Amino acid sequence: MSNQNNNQNNNQNENEPRSFIIGLFGLDGSGKSHFTIQLLQHTFIEEYDPTIEDSYRKQIEFQNEKFNVEIYDTTSMEEEHTIFTPEYKMGLCGGFIIMYSITNRESFEFINYLLEKMIKAKNPDPFPVIIVGNKTDLESERKVPKKEAEAFCKEKKIPFVELTCRDFQQVKSVVVQICKLMKNWDHIVEMEKRKKKKKWLRKLLVPKKECELPDQFTLPSIDIQPSSFQFDCDKIFQDKINTDVKFSFVDNSNNQGYSSFDAHQAILASRCFTFGKIFRGLKENKLEEVQQTCNNAKLKLIENKGEILTLSTEYFSIQSFYSMIRFLYSAIIDEEVKKSVKLSNDLLSVAEIFKIDTLKNIMNKNISLLKNQNQNQNQNEILKEISDLLSNEMITISNRFAMLLRKSPFSDFRIIIKEDENARERRFFVHSPILSQRCKYFQLVLRNEMMEKKKEEILLSDISFDSFLLAIEYIYSDRFLPPNVTSAKQTQNTKQIIQTNKIMLELLIICDYFQLPRLHQLCQKDLMENLHEDMLVFALNVANQCNAPILEEFCMIQIGKNFQKFKNDPQFTNYLDQEQKDQIKKYQYPPKNYIKYHKKFKVKLAKKFGLIEKEDERLKKK
Repeated sequence: MSNQNNNQNNNQNENEPRSFIIGLFGLDGSGKSHFTIQLLQHTFIEEYDPTIEDSYRKQIEFQNEKFNVEIYDTTSMEEEHTIFTPEYKMGLCGGFIIMYSITNRESFEFINYLLEKMIKAKNPDPFPVIIVGNKTDLESERKVPKKEAEAFCKEKKIPFVELTCRDFQQVKSVVVQICKLMKNWDHIVEMEKRKKKKKWLRKLLVPKKECELPDQFTLPSIDIQPSSFQFDCDKIFQDKINTDVKFSFVDNSNNQGYSSFDAHQAILASRCFTFGKIFRGLKENKLEEVQQTCNNAKLKLIENKGEILTLSTEYFSIQSFYSMIRFLYSAIIDEEVKKSVKLSNDLLSVAEIFKIDTLKNIMNKNISLLKNQNQNQNQNEILKEISDLLSNEMITISNRFAMLLRKSPFSDFRIIIKEDENARERRFFVHSPILSQRCKYFQLVLRNEMMEKKKEEILLSDISFDSFLLAIEYIYSDRFLPPNVTSAKQTQNTKQIIQTNKIMLELLIICDYFQLPRLHQLCQKDLMENLHEDMLVFALNVANQCNAPILEEFCMIQIGKNFQKFKNDPQFTNYLDQEQKDQIKKYQYPPKNYIKYHKKFKVKLAKKFGLIEKEDERLKKK
């Protein structure tokens, strides 16, 4: 039928407008008649009788051309005793608009039935179609989500649009769109036919099944484990080794003696201005300033090398003060405090005296949360605000810990780096509580060997200073700060990229030796994104030694992709053992068997087209 319509269009005079026959299909009640009336009369009728099938004509202008559009407004009812079956109606049309109502799910599910009928009617010819979701003005009654309709149309490769038939411009744009498709459809169909004709030639040029080229190997990905920084900081607070300040609480009212807990001057001084002023004053022997600061903070100082503080319970309870110190370490609030108005008020008063603004805001919000437990909306908002404050405080802790690395006050240990025999020694100060909790190697060394021998420094040789500093920065701040290679890639500066690759590979060795699993994963990910091809063989060896199987597989796949290039490389022949070479051959692309079969196929193809003589001569010469 479509061929007949095309012939009729071709026979028309050049001056006459071209005609398009469009079928409007959909379940009854989806709004087809509203669509037609809006297009013809520019009006929207609220009530109308059910459609009796009819056709309407309208002249539309687009792309500086006039076109006659004939629309078949159909009903979904099938007449069993007539020849006007759905297939017959569809055979008359050159293009289709399938309409459904977004307020009626049944009308959306009816689309599949209509598409099957259209394919049966137009077979084997393809046909243009648009799916339209009607009644967007009734959004509150929507039963068919837009995303679901878009996914359905994307799967079927059919254009999709939503509209309301109350808007003439939206209706007209759909008709214009289907006309554009129909206008270009003859060209599209002709191209498809040409492709089908060339299938026999493509079969000749594609190798047989036994030598089809397989898909390339997918590159491995790495999942980074979540950070344990907050919990590690909490462990530092709970760890009693290497503490250098003691808080004692005397209960004068009940004569129950005293209780105490230990902390670290370095961390408290970096996180709280009051503590920083006290501890630095004690180190610099500014006792008058220290005494004044203690009085302002309601602390009573007992001089014992400046390391013991005694507090009276008439100002603070031990629980509220303990909760404040724990918050300074890791931004964690005790569950008992969260559930009690009294404890929250106590902690609020401590935070006000020590001027810890974030803790004050959190306690104020927690108190209002406990008082308004029945108001769900306010409760959710307050919980979100508390969560945001805690997450921001964790960033602050990370930044303050990073500052500790750059400042020597309160440091208790020194690391000396000597890269090789000829290099000069480079040293920097560190804090044993942080290192021992965030790194298993330092946990063993600082607690056992160094503490027993009472050493205050450690010498590390054969380690790159730049790479080791990245590892220490990560231990203190939980931040991974690799060298930036983006600019080097843009300028194609190979030397700079290779230099950064070397630093990252050295860092990978350090992570394996010092047992930093998360940083180990971050290094592998960075190398997989930025590794230069000249460093692939070297990186493969390092990954093998450092227990990095994902990076090892990545290097093998990349070498296998360019196997013909790498197999003659001196690095490949000298640095890799036979086992590694055999493993890489499994990743060779294209595989050996494909190359062998493909050569045989070329000879067969040459025979078929009479080129075998030249091919034989070339093979004999080889």
